[in-house]
Amino acid sequence: MIASVGYEFALKEHYKESRSHFILSQDAPYGELLIPKGSLISRYDAFDNGEPQLPLSLRGLQAVRFPHPVQVAGMWVTAMEPPRMELAWDQQIGPVMRFDPNEENGYGKWVYDTKRPTITCSRGDIVLLEIPSIHYDIAKEFGKPEPDGPNARFRPSEWGVQQCEKGQGPIKVSPAYTGTAPKKPWFQPY
Repeated sequence: MIASVGYEFALKEHYKESRSHFILSQDAPYGELLIPKGSLISRYDAFDNGEPQLPLSLRGLQAVRFPHPVQVAGMWVTAMEPPRMELAWDQQIGPVMRFDPNEENGYGKWVYDTKRPTITCSRGDIVLLEIPSIHYDIAKEFGKPEPDGPNARFRPSEWGVQQCEKGQGPIKVSPAYTGTAPKKPWFQPY
């Protein structure tokens, strides 16, 4: 009995890990972005309970390392970990945003920087982005997984650049899970 429970738990963990850290086997839409085949994906899905029949999903995307430079939010990048992007080469990027403490009755707000609409950043720099909240009906969606695929709330066209971070090193993306499913115990009491 204990061996059977241990096996079931290990099997569920195997399925969850294989869907949390993997290499994308085909191009996959995620909101406004088409993530190319061969991308290294790191994600966390609170709704993934380790069921074997669940398809791969990008829901809960945490980080991606692309197999080649990809354009995201008008920038050519090699990796992303929203709100951070790793630049593929030297670029002029924008629109630049700044925090204005006088907006919203003194609470402050991110606004477009009209005096400095773009900034120059170098290859390998990490670009920090301002990602606005996306409004949705929380009561209607409570207890349900967030949208995935082309319906995902991933809209780089709405993002603004805060700054370039130099010397931060590459974005770390967990390696693909390569484990094997656990062996079923030879003795099952039921």
